[in-house]
Amino acid sequence: LAIAKENEIESTVFLISKHDTPEQASDQLIALLQEHKIDYIVLAGYLKLLPLEVVKMWAGKIVNIHPGLLPEYGGKGMYGRHVHEAVLANNEKESGVTIHLADEIYDNGRIIAQQKVPVLSDDTPETLFARVNKVEHELYGKTIQKLIDGAYE
Repeated sequence: LAIAKENEIESTVFLISKHDTPEQASDQLIALLQEHKIDYIVLAGYLKLLPLEVVKMWAGKIVNIHPGLLPEYGGKGMYGRHVHEAVLANNEKESGVTIHLADEIYDNGRIIAQQKVPVLSDDTPETLFARVNKVEHELYGKTIQKLIDGAYE
């Protein structure tokens, strides 16, 4: 939010908890997205499922990023450090980044980009995170631009 403000980029914080019911929150979120003419929803490892109506209305235009090579190490509870710990516990030789279209199931949507990252023999969750995170930052923007340009239709 601070970066958006510094760069004069309009931003909004939407809190589901400020609404009386999940349906009311969903309706208000849809209204907000439509009011601002939002074409794409870009999540950054968002840990909750979006309301089903939002997923339906923006199908194929909601993108999320995951710090592992889906479909392995995905699903509810598999995020951040948990992914890296599981990869290391299973003595995997590689991990990586997955960018996918989000749908109504955790980490289930169509994969549109992946990049592998080697797992080193002396890796810790922190060192693996650092290498994966660097790739996330490099790959996400490029992939979003390709999505907008129609490369994944």
